[in-house]
Amino acid sequence: MKIAQDYIDNLVEITDLVSLIEKNAGVKFKQSTNNYLGLCPFHNEKTPSFNVNTIKNLYHCFGCGVAGNAINFLMQYDSLNFIDTIKQLAHINGIPFTFNNQQQEDKYIKLYELNAQVATLYAQQLQQNSFAKNYLQQQRKLNLVTIQNFSLGYAPSAYNFLNNNLNTNKNLFEAGLINDKKQDKFRNRLIFPIRDKIGRIIAFGARVLNSERQPKYLNSPETIIFHKKQTLYGLFESKQANKKLTKLIVVEGYIDVIALHQYGINYAVATLGTAVSF
Repeated sequence: MKIAQDYIDNLVEITDLVSLIEKNAGVKFKQSTNNYLGLCPFHNEKTPSFNVNTIKNLYHCFGCGVAGNAINFLMQYDSLNFIDTIKQLAHINGIPFTFNNQQQEDKYIKLYELNAQVATLYAQQLQQNSFAKNYLQQQRKLNLVTIQNFSLGYAPSAYNFLNNNLNTNKNLFEAGLINDKKQDKFRNRLIFPIRDKIGRIIAFGARVLNSERQPKYLNSPETIIFHKKQTLYGLFESKQANKKLTKLIVVEGYIDVIALHQYGINYAVATLGTAVSF
């Protein structure tokens, strides 16, 4: 995947770096001619040493030494890869994102859009299933705000629920939502949408309501947009709740993450496998 260098250079040039850092890291700057000075978002300090030069559109911390442009900032502060960083800057500046391989980019977009549609369907089904709702609210003590914040849902027991409601979308199999027999992968299970670092739904986790049924948990398989070793459940929600996310607590399961967030420990995450690599 290649992106034209002049497109990248233009993105860096037009990005308001001060505004980007203020919104993402909560830094409060004081202006001095063409320079803005504030507390560094990359290390703890009491005296401001973080400088943004609006002429060069670069930042530099005289305390810890971090430096760079808008791309470097998003990759360092938000832990984004290069492609997602360019996408984010394009979105911020209101210009279309372009791959040299447009066909591949279209496939990514279609899967993100499909997952969003499926999450909405599952959330609607949860509201119509009193047993699933009672499990979350009565047994797990999750309130409605928490359920909505994590976009929790319910997959009905029908084998063809998704096909029937999405006009047999040809991307359902590629997204890992149906099997090779065109049957729904998740049936009669609570659904936990899994988001990437910038909030896009990239996969789903599912838990049985009957403890005798196995396996207890199912996850979406790996796809072109979902790599479980590179994903932490709850990371996006933790970043939303904390302007400066300086620590994480890793717990075992989806509901553990959600319950901790509800009770104020809003930096809890869970792994989706036995290892994590970024």
